[in-house]
Amino acid sequence: MKLNFFPFFLSILFFLIFLTFVSNIKIDQLTLISKSKYIINERDDAGNIEYNISKIINQKNEKKKIFFIGGSGLREALKPVWLLENIIKEKNQNVFSIYNLSSSNQNLFDSYNIINTLVDHSKIIKDDVLIININHKRLNLDNQQIKDSINDSKFIFLEQNNNMFDEYRNKDLLYLISLKLKQWILSRKNFSVNKLYFQYAYPSNSMSEEKKQIIYNTIKSSRISNFKPNLKNAEKILFEIALLQERVKFKLIFLDLPRDPLSYEAYSSIENDYRKFINKFSTEKKYDYIDLRTLDYTSEDFFDLDHIISKKRNELTEIIIKKINILIN
Repeated sequence: MKLNFFPFFLSILFFLIFLTFVSNIKIDQLTLISKSKYIINERDDAGNIEYNISKIINQKNEKKKIFFIGGSGLREALKPVWLLENIIKEKNQNVFSIYNLSSSNQNLFDSYNIINTLVDHSKIIKDDVLIININHKRLNLDNQQIKDSINDSKFIFLEQNNNMFDEYRNKDLLYLISLKLKQWILSRKNFSVNKLYFQYAYPSNSMSEEKKQIIYNTIKSSRISNFKPNLKNAEKILFEIALLQERVKFKLIFLDLPRDPLSYEAYSSIENDYRKFINKFSTEKKYDYIDLRTLDYTSEDFFDLDHIISKKRNELTEIIIKKINILIN
């Protein structure tokens, strides 16, 4: 029987052509960054994180750096980065480069992987400042969320600690090859970027009380009962962040943002467990904790239960920067 090798060689040829093409692909083509006023979906937001991290890794920066890392609540709370740098410059004797690496549905494990990637590339160094958004939702990290973060392509370009949550990893050979291929593409020095992205995703008016009540009921029915068991995952992740901090000696600050009063009520039954966990970890590791939940905001100041509306952003940004300046001066 005579074997026909032509289809095999043709497949190899097409694969090599594909590699040549993707090695020069632009990041906005790869991640579908939104060209509209608001973010279309969380993948566009993840594309912005890809843009920022690739830019940080491939640039030389002699300034000290401040990184804001967290979910969309933090993203919505802060003015644009260039304005943050001006505010810091006015009130601080040091000159900082500021990076906002917060994004939609970025859980605590995603945040760790962002930090780990930047540390491994020596882009977070001694005396840099990391501000991590902490709240009840981000500490309530179940096994399925971790599994999705490890195996989902949204943040697949990040370098991960293979010893942490290894039991949730996809060990399929084709998956691992595709993972390495995308990481290689993103690490290319000639990787070009066209940034077409708008930072904010939420409307400037508060949603109806009825819709907020639905979110409240969801929190009460599905997020409260598993909070204490899920803290073991948050503790493991924060411990790994602490190891990175001990290795590099960056300054770590936990930031707890104000939320809709209905959110505080929804989480009230686990507030003592939450506060005990944060106080224990920040005290043992000697990290600073900025708690802004006592600020005088009303339900009308938030789109939903977590995201502040635009007309309150300037005021909240000023408060955040003032608190940070006290800690880093």
